[in-house]
Amino acid sequence: MRIRVQILTFLLFISTGLLAQNVHTLTIEQLNPLEPNLIFKEINYKNELPNSMLVDRELQEYLLQYYGNGYLAASFDSTVRDSISTTAYLTVGAIYKWARLSSGNSNEAVLSKIGFRDKLYNKKRFNYTEVRKLQEKLIEYYENHGYPFVSVKLDSLEFLSEKDTEYIKARISVTKNTQYKVDSIIIKGGAKIAPVYIYNYLSVKPGDLYNEEIISKISARLKELRFVRETKPVEIAFTDKSVKIYLYLESKKASRFDGMAGFLPNSETTGKLLITGEARLKLLNSFGRGELIAINWKSLQPRTQNLKAQITYPFVLSSPFGADINFTLYKRDTIYLDLITDVGIQYILKRGNYLRAFVKNKETRLLNGYTQQLPYASTNTTLYGLGYNMQKLDYIFNPRRGYSLFVSGGVGNKKIKNDPDLNPDTLEVKSTEYNVTLDLDFYIPIAQRMVINIGVDASGLSSKSMFENELFRIGGMGSLRGFDEESMVASSFVIYTFEYRYLLEQNSYLYLFFNGAYYENEVRRLKNEVWVDVPYGYGAGISFETKAGIFSISYALGQQRHSGVEFSSSKIHFGIINRF
Repeated sequence: MRIRVQILTFLLFISTGLLAQNVHTLTIEQLNPLEPNLIFKEINYKNELPNSMLVDRELQEYLLQYYGNGYLAASFDSTVRDSISTTAYLTVGAIYKWARLSSGNSNEAVLSKIGFRDKLYNKKRFNYTEVRKLQEKLIEYYENHGYPFVSVKLDSLEFLSEKDTEYIKARISVTKNTQYKVDSIIIKGGAKIAPVYIYNYLSVKPGDLYNEEIISKISARLKELRFVRETKPVEIAFTDKSVKIYLYLESKKASRFDGMAGFLPNSETTGKLLITGEARLKLLNSFGRGELIAINWKSLQPRTQNLKAQITYPFVLSSPFGADINFTLYKRDTIYLDLITDVGIQYILKRGNYLRAFVKNKETRLLNGYTQQLPYASTNTTLYGLGYNMQKLDYIFNPRRGYSLFVSGGVGNKKIKNDPDLNPDTLEVKSTEYNVTLDLDFYIPIAQRMVINIGVDASGLSSKSMFENELFRIGGMGSLRGFDEESMVASSFVIYTFEYRYLLEQNSYLYLFFNGAYYENEVRRLKNEVWVDVPYGYGAGISFETKAGIFSISYALGQQRHSGVEFSSSKIHFGIINRF
């Protein structure tokens, strides 16, 4: 036993000694320490290196820091080396400053655009990093304005001495070489996409000057399209004075059909279930111009129908403008009918983001001679507004990181239709209405397969006379899980969501969620009823990909101010998404 301990001790001693020998010590000393040199104290280096082979690299990095601060004559006079340490002796030398840096043959207007001012180089310390940045800015500018093979250098160098300071004079020399223009974009592969769309989407058109910034981002922009995929990287072919851009694209499944069914307890018939349903059809790029045709039908409550249709057409007449039309028909039992028409013009920005101006008309009609009295009435409202959509997600169907934002606001006139049952002394037949909407989502990766989704959905409606049949309807799978679909009526609301996702595959994940809301009902407040509530819901679910599509199922519980959690009122939803 004693021999074993001695052997282990000896081996440990040897291994510790070997490890210590692997560390190589570096020391740098100035040969002229009396010379005032504040920069010496600011420049750092590694005192301990893993091995002696890294010494020369560290010394070179150390000198480059001096060169970057104007000490162009700095050098190591000598080095003393052994197996475990190196000592290097530094001579700093004189500092170099700019006497003048002139524009030379470069364009004064271009220099002004990139921020060059000659006074910034007058009697200032020479800084190699700043000179390099100036060259890079000039190269970048010319590359984005038709000159992909531009070169920039300093010319006519002169060195002047004054006391202990050295000065440099130089001029900027730009060699632009050949100017190139875009000849065409050629699509190789089976992708069904019109040239007019791809030219506008990529912001590259025949006759445009070569732009390195735009061309270098083509692949990234193509990845954002849902209906094509790259099979080969972009290729650029240069001719005498023009370039051809080759894209290798295949079509990708982007259109989809969604079907969903749900089972909810029927409060009117104890012990029986109420079956709800929803169907959505989305056709994307069917005609090769990036257009969208969508129809959404759902029946989520007894004798209630909701139909939405949308047509979006981007880049009308080869311009950055697009057009869209949205139509909604909502029938609530035998009480009222909503008809909403929304027509908008989009100004399309980079990455598919857009600004939108719209005109929205909403007409609500009472049915079957239903008496116009609070909380219902027949109204007609026309709103004029602006919206903004911004999205940056790594994958639209199941993002790991990124965010999406939609904000919209409108103002317009509302008119209450004449009816003898309404008291004109207590209601304003004509009034101004305001409407704002916010939808914001963040996706934050916390591990390789774990993602947190934080979302906020808010809307507000305001006018001097409001009725319950024109307010927002919230609750259910699409807004506040754990509650009946559209079971809450609000004049304003904020819904927040916290969702944890564990990613199984690209389109499959498990999730836990908590969502809550704060909402107000101005109509009930006027009737001295409970008009504020803070409901919340929580639950779990799974979404996974099958050959038929993406199947999802969730289980949720909800609680409101006036009621506790009841497992008999839990909500189960399942559905399937098929892209084609």
